[in-house]
Amino acid sequence: MKTLHNKNLVPTDKSGQRMKSFFTRWVISIRWKIFFLFFFFISLSFFLFLGCGSSEIKPVDIYPEDMCSHCRMAISDQAFASEIITEAGEVFKFDDLGCMGKFKEKSTDLKIATTFVKDYETKNWLPYERSTIVQTSIRTPMGSGKVALADSLKAREFSEKFPVSGR
Repeated sequence: MKTLHNKNLVPTDKSGQRMKSFFTRWVISIRWKIFFLFFFFISLSFFLFLGCGSSEIKPVDIYPEDMCSHCRMAISDQAFASEIITEAGEVFKFDDLGCMGKFKEKSTDLKIATTFVKDYETKNWLPYERSTIVQTSIRTPMGSGKVALADSLKAREFSEKFPVSGR
């Protein structure tokens, strides 16, 4: 119930609180709506900006407890490690390049986004496409003898230095 006090001629409710007009309430509600819309769009822009960062897929670290996705052995020597990352973001890690090859043969329906191998000398990740895989007489975890090298000249030297017996 509205009552008017003679002093201020301002409408008040039963408790004596000053009542806001319909117009005042409408303006306040619009201000809040504008504030929330502004906050929402700023937040959305921030998350889109973060999401639009580099789309480059990076290799995933290998930890001591990681197991080969093909032979289930522990990945003990980083020099022979490799991994496949699918389009869905699933990571398959391998202890030997031979295991990765056999896994690829069995998993023909796998949608591979990228593949990484470790450079034998530096133990740094490099994309499979930029590596040179060499069949050698070096003992690898599962006996494939395959090593990955970033430099094709060093790969040639390796194949001459560690020739596969029977060549």
